[in-house]
Amino acid sequence: AWPAIYPELGVMVDAVSGITLLVSGCTVLSSIFSASFLMRFGTAKVTLVSTAMTAAALLSFSFVPHYLWMLPIAVVLGLGAGAIDAGLNNYIALHYSVGQMNFLHCFYGVGITVSPYIMSLALSDNSTWQKGYRLAFFVQLGITLVMILALPLWKKVKTGLSAGRVQSVAVRMVVDREQEIRDFLKDKDNRQELETLTPQILQTDGETKFRQCFELLYPLFLPR
Repeated sequence: AWPAIYPELGVMVDAVSGITLLVSGCTVLSSIFSASFLMRFGTAKVTLVSTAMTAAALLSFSFVPHYLWMLPIAVVLGLGAGAIDAGLNNYIALHYSVGQMNFLHCFYGVGITVSPYIMSLALSDNSTWQKGYRLAFFVQLGITLVMILALPLWKKVKTGLSAGRVQSVAVRMVVDREQEIRDFLKDKDNRQELETLTPQILQTDGETKFRQCFELLYPLFLPR
């Protein structure tokens, strides 16, 4: 849609690079921190909120009066898109089969194929690019409503069908390890025993060194 957008907003054709950079950068940023959000809120809520964010961003694009308004909207779109990608890939990989993972990626391909067609249809029908974004918004809004209705289904998790994706296993290991650390440090007896074992290190650099000590000494507390 950019060939139709930039003349109307009075900017150069290369101005799209700023939007692309923000969307891509925020997508990466959201993916990096996705493990913490997934652990705290769960995949269902993170996916729902992320889908709603992308829907809101699409609708907002259709009302922008100036190019600069598109930049913060691009941030919202990127953050939402990154969380959806990381959350769903991780969830399906851990709880469902390879075939179901393939279906997920298949329908992702359907989405990125259909979306340019929706915009082209809007532009070819003597309509505006704003209408194209609104049509995309209604599609995304429908997905958001489906996500709301499907919230109870997230509790029915299948086990033993992991798709075995390396990156998802790595994310799961990081999430489990972080939860393990937090649970361990909540126990006052464990903290006191660590302080007894490593008094000098703990006095030098506070919590950072404390966590390093935990990583070093945690195997001592494992049952044998």
